[in-house]
Amino acid sequence: VVATGGLSIPKLGATDFGYRIAKKFGLKLNATKPGLVPLTFGKKDIAFFSELSGDSLDAIVSCHGTSFRENILFTHRGLSGPAVLQISSYWNSGDTISINLSPDTELQVFLKERQQSTTELVTVLAEIFPKRFAQLWCERFTPSMSINRYTLKKLSIVASQLHEWKLT
Repeated sequence: VVATGGLSIPKLGATDFGYRIAKKFGLKLNATKPGLVPLTFGKKDIAFFSELSGDSLDAIVSCHGTSFRENILFTHRGLSGPAVLQISSYWNSGDTISINLSPDTELQVFLKERQQSTTELVTVLAEIFPKRFAQLWCERFTPSMSINRYTLKKLSIVASQLHEWKLT
């Protein structure tokens, strides 16, 4: 057994020394990739995430049939938090992750129960989510208006988007 650390933090002196030794002796090496890392996004998504920086939500994050339910944390570059760090070990570049942003509330029922109200959708969503998240979500995914102006089909789509937010 050769225990030499890994490649993860070069600033602390991490090198590929152990890998070079293994290669020298003809040992099989598995491909390496980062694990337990936050997910960062491209320019198109950075503005959305940076405005939510510091907000966290209880969520279920899934990839390739594996799921973790813990908090997610919005950062200035993307997503972090326990659930995202866990799922990063199952995710590969280009894969899609699915995030259930409301695991304890069936949003289709929640929204349908409020459909006769004249309250704005953003205000209704702020009953479950942080206000800033509700505002930015509506700005990006569905314009907020009085909830009684939405059809049941549209409310179902909003609920599905929040229960199955897909990110690649």
